[in-house]
Amino acid sequence: MLLIYAGVVDAYETYTVTEDALLINNPVRFWDSSKTWHWGNIHRMDIVVKRPEAKPSDVEMQIYFTPTGELNIEREDRRYDPALAQLVIDRAVLKPADKGNPQDLHSLPKGKATYIWNR
Repeated sequence: MLLIYAGVVDAYETYTVTEDALLINNPVRFWDSSKTWHWGNIHRMDIVVKRPEAKPSDVEMQIYFTPTGELNIEREDRRYDPALAQLVIDRAVLKPADKGNPQDLHSLPKGKATYIWNR
């Protein structure tokens, strides 16, 4: 039952990019149904390729956020979306942590890998 609920939560989650923030909304999530993550507080994004010869469903985005004046780190995981990934990188002014990070976010790498962008 819990796995079904988790699937429903993921299905209804939306990400909206504005000039000031990344808006994360999910009407079926009872806790934090909407979040506003200002670009200056998003400090990292990982793209995790889980297997060789990956399909889009084998790739995950992990976005990290620290609220102003706090030490805790929040993370949102979602299925990979290259257009959203590029917007997050651009708006949050994230830099590649390694020169091997892909320039073309629409091309999936051949092997398992984690690519990191941070401040």
